[in-house]
Amino acid sequence: MCAAQIRCDLVRRRGLHRLADLAPLARTRPALGEQRCPPAPPLTSITRRRFRSHREFIVVVERVVFHVVVSFSRPAGLIDVCTKVSISPPGEKSRVRRGNVPGVTNYRKRPLDVSTDIAVLTLIRDELCAVVIVRDKAPFKGLYALPGGFVHDDEDLPEAALRELAEETNLALRPDDITQVAAYGNPDRDPRKEKRVITISYVALVPDLPPTAAGTDARDAAVIPVAQLLADSPALAFDHRQLLQDAVELVRVLIEETPAATKFCQPEFTLAELRAVYEAVWSSSVHAGNFRHRVLQTPGFVESTGDKRLPAGGIGRQAELYRRGPAQQLHPAIRRPGTYFRT
Repeated sequence: MCAAQIRCDLVRRRGLHRLADLAPLARTRPALGEQRCPPAPPLTSITRRRFRSHREFIVVVERVVFHVVVSFSRPAGLIDVCTKVSISPPGEKSRVRRGNVPGVTNYRKRPLDVSTDIAVLTLIRDELCAVVIVRDKAPFKGLYALPGGFVHDDEDLPEAALRELAEETNLALRPDDITQVAAYGNPDRDPRKEKRVITISYVALVPDLPPTAAGTDARDAAVIPVAQLLADSPALAFDHRQLLQDAVELVRVLIEETPAATKFCQPEFTLAELRAVYEAVWSSSVHAGNFRHRVLQTPGFVESTGDKRLPAGGIGRQAELYRRGPAQQLHPAIRRPGTYFRT
């Protein structure tokens, strides 16, 4: 049932002031064979939503839900559209539920919970790898997943990520070792329909990864090449493939714009070892001469120690050793091949 241009009292900047004029509409029932509801207060509840051009009101009057639209261009007191959208059965408390009002989805139907997931990346034989666990509980029991879990009421998000990592993999990191990647809140990302789960993802770069050990709800913990995980071989639970892909992309940008690549190296390293880190993270080859020139021309990136040593394996000429410099940002950035002019 729609009624256009219904006169109603309005107060400027406060929206609807008196809704008694909607009560007659609430008492008009469609011919659906329903019994009249017991008398109820004229106004049960009201929810306002302000937009640039209009306001929307979700009004419950005598167990009937109205969707009211008021345009700012209209004279004060004139309603554009007033639509009866729902009738509550007798004996049920009047309230707006998700789905009762077409186009209105800001009413939570499921409880909301927050979790954290962390992608721990390391280099093994010049190949980028990630720490994963084997889930021991449903859903996705037996599948690989990133370490993570729900946030306790008395802890911060980084604390929750580090706690879950220690419980599930026996890896102890510091808050300075992790970087927040993104937040993920797709309503269907968790198949457990009793609650909606929003997760905050983190990434950590660990050069010398200690042995991992499964714990709590993890059946096992393993270190698997990132290329295999992103190729769904093996498959990852939930939307963790997207989480891992975004974490790797963030690390690729970090090593372009910051000295983060030196975290994968020993305190003293050669430029060839540093170049191997870039090639492993970028998954592409880098010209040795161009890389050396760009690194040495970036102020504060690396500093020479004055020492030399043989390459790994003891074969070849002695290479000069470097350490990380004082720079926190690289200018100009060390762009990956094919993106030199990316802003």
